[in-house]
Amino acid sequence: MPIIIEYLEEGGILLKYKLDEYYSPYLKTFLTSLASTGFLEKCSISTSPNEAYYHLEFSAGSICTLKEFLGSPLSSSYGRDSSSSSSSSSSYSSLEFSDEEEGEDLDEGNDVLFSYNQSLALIGCLSTQLSALRRNRLTFFKLSLNDIFVINRNMFLMFNPDAVLPLKSNGSITFLNPEKMDSSTFCCPEIVGRKIFPFHCPSACIYYSFASLVYYCMFNDYLPSKEEEQGGLKGLKIINGLKELDVSDGEDSEGGGVGFELVNEFDDSDSGSKNSANDEYVLEKDRLISRLKGTKLYFFLKRCLEPNGEKRRLFLI
Repeated sequence: MPIIIEYLEEGGILLKYKLDEYYSPYLKTFLTSLASTGFLEKCSISTSPNEAYYHLEFSAGSICTLKEFLGSPLSSSYGRDSSSSSSSSSSYSSLEFSDEEEGEDLDEGNDVLFSYNQSLALIGCLSTQLSALRRNRLTFFKLSLNDIFVINRNMFLMFNPDAVLPLKSNGSITFLNPEKMDSSTFCCPEIVGRKIFPFHCPSACIYYSFASLVYYCMFNDYLPSKEEEQGGLKGLKIINGLKELDVSDGEDSEGGGVGFELVNEFDDSDSGSKNSANDEYVLEKDRLISRLKGTKLYFFLKRCLEPNGEKRRLFLI
């Protein structure tokens, strides 16, 4: 959903959500949940005089997308910055962000985009926002570098209502169509690899996207996904599970237009090969996150990357 950002006097920032063909039916609830996190200072929600936009206004010293933040030197300013900027006094749930004894060795001598403590801050902010959404029966189903905004260089919030869906009474999410995702998007393999719709997904599955996002932010690399034909490993972005096809000639679709081809699912004709490759896939992920071994973040990633999506947990201790 396109978002217009305007910078107001005295450190004010205005986000405008246009109420036209891009309108999300969950927009108002999404913004209310966002405001309830307590992270945004002097936050207010309103509609424009002509009712063409929803307005989210708050006070901040700087704002930029997570993609922009990762692409710039961390010591510089991002987006609009004011000299009077100060850190927010809001707490990040019950997470600890001063584990210097755990994180300092990881940051030194490694080419990391994110420090250990920044990764904890990202998890804390998004977890708090997810809890606020779930109190209103909504949940994330994907996370994008373009949808997450960095505020005052220390808060991370997702501002795109198109990345949320309603929760069913049993806690599941329903997908009616394939979700088109770009190279900045992180999503769980259960959603990415679906061919048959409607599809019902346990809400715990989406914790995979937290882990893959955090890993990318720290190490500028993607966790592996499954390769279609060989059953081996390939350094694919997990979001490339659905490849867009041009079917305007009508060969792949009765009405022509755009279709999707699955590119990361194993061939079911050889279950032995599939199981072996799946084990290799899990082991490779374990090997990659092992550089964090001995830290709380390592065990957080392990819980989020549990192969059985229903057993994943968003838990940092």
